[in-house]
Amino acid sequence: MVELSSIQNPSFPSVSPISTLGYDLETGSFILLAAPKNTPKEVIASLETSFKDAFDSEEFQTWVSGVGVTPNWLGVNDVQEWINTLQSETFKVMDELDL
Repeated sequence: MVELSSIQNPSFPSVSPISTLGYDLETGSFILLAAPKNTPKEVIASLETSFKDAFDSEEFQTWVSGVGVTPNWLGVNDVQEWINTLQSETFKVMDELDL
């Protein structure tokens, strides 16, 4: 059994991340905050700061580790690339694994 993550989940030390099989794949549960197109940059920056503060909070980190999720932060400048890569890599790995 492997977890579809490249990072070891501390809540499940007996389940290896898929990266141990040579795959660089991040998938599973994620929370994504989106705003309408043409939202002013200062509004996006404010939302991102608030969301990051919540992500970094002890309360969220305690909750996320308790439900077995490996937390990972991506900011506004990285999320679209992550989405595109996730889709491409997931399809590639699924084809290779012949699922």
